[in-house]
Amino acid sequence: MSNISIYHLSEDIRSEFTIDEQGRAFASRRAVARLAGVDVSSVVRLVQKISDGQNVSEIFESFTGQVFEGDALSDILVALILEYYAYEAKERYRTQQAKQVCRAFRAIGFRTWVQQELGWQKSMSQAEYLLSVAQQFVEQERQLKLVQSQVNTVESQVEVLTEQTSQIKKAQESQDEVLLSLVAIQKQAESDLEIIPFSAEQAQQMSVRDKVVLLVRTYCYSSGVAYKDFFSHLYCQFKYRYHYDVKARSRNKRTSLIDQVEKDGMIDALYAVASEIIQAKIGA
Repeated sequence: MSNISIYHLSEDIRSEFTIDEQGRAFASRRAVARLAGVDVSSVVRLVQKISDGQNVSEIFESFTGQVFEGDALSDILVALILEYYAYEAKERYRTQQAKQVCRAFRAIGFRTWVQQELGWQKSMSQAEYLLSVAQQFVEQERQLKLVQSQVNTVESQVEVLTEQTSQIKKAQESQDEVLLSLVAIQKQAESDLEIIPFSAEQAQQMSVRDKVVLLVRTYCYSSGVAYKDFFSHLYCQFKYRYHYDVKARSRNKRTSLIDQVEKDGMIDALYAVASEIIQAKIGA
């Protein structure tokens, strides 16, 4: 069978064979010619005749008329070509090598089929077994590292989310405290204003000046407004409404502004303005 071994492909012909993703084998025209023991041109002409639809042999009936693109021929067609050069071609074109290759392939095919049916596997040598175990360990270690990397990534993401959640919770708690504080101030202001004796019997015993001071102090205490700032605003409104500038009238005098208002007989008007301002702020 010349110098070809059908069990192990030699390096000079190995590149002439290929296998696709489905496991189907292919061989070039040169490789087929070498297996059959004929010239490459003979195989090329035979394939062309099959493609042209010529009745070369009945064994090629399923391939007749097909276009064979590229140099690779399918495993089934290769087997038929070898059978052709072994038994179907004219006597002068048949080769002994083609017969030997066909017999060998048939034996290998039968052997492979029986091995698959009976679940037989070739026993590994000790070196092959150790190599297989080592490869399994390497793959397991790679998978473990990959899983650990994924776990570390998830843990890092969880830590970030936990920190963000904590910050959001703290911000929410801070907002809640501010809201509760504002509500408490508002309620206290309303409560304090309700006890101011605007019309109660006790109010009849207080001077109007005292009523102004009590009203303003109570409101400032409840709302957090500075006492001095409120009186400045009150005197500005008083000037705007009554065209009465208490600051100008008390200038160069050793008297307080409220004393000057009382002295000028404008204390009732000041009380009315203060009450109106505070009631408007509470209503808002």
